[in-house]
Amino acid sequence: MESKVSKIIMLFVIVFSLAACTAKTTENAAEQTETTERPERGNRPQNGERPQGGEGKTRPQFADLLKKMDANNDGQLAKAEVKGRLKDDFDKVDTDNDGFITEAEFKNMPTPKRGQR
Repeated sequence: MESKVSKIIMLFVIVFSLAACTAKTTENAAEQTETTERPERGNRPQNGERPQGGEGKTRPQFADLLKKMDANNDGQLAKAEVKGRLKDDFDKVDTDNDGFITEAEFKNMPTPKRGQR
């Protein structure tokens, strides 16, 4: 009789231990999903900027570009200072052809159409 009781108690301990482990694993998976979810398709940026490139990407702020690229701190971006796609499209963005991209020119630069890069 004592052996049956101890077997039943042991069975309950095992079942409750497994249930506790499963609950903890499910909780961790839910937390991980919350932190890695992507925004829904078609959502526009909240700050009013136009998307640039792929889904979820927005045009950087001009001030951020100045911090990264404006080597001589003159408040403008020269062709020698810029990198990446901005360098490739420099002549399109520099509408007054003075050799510099100003904040106004940057804000008015055309947004690439889908499929263009």
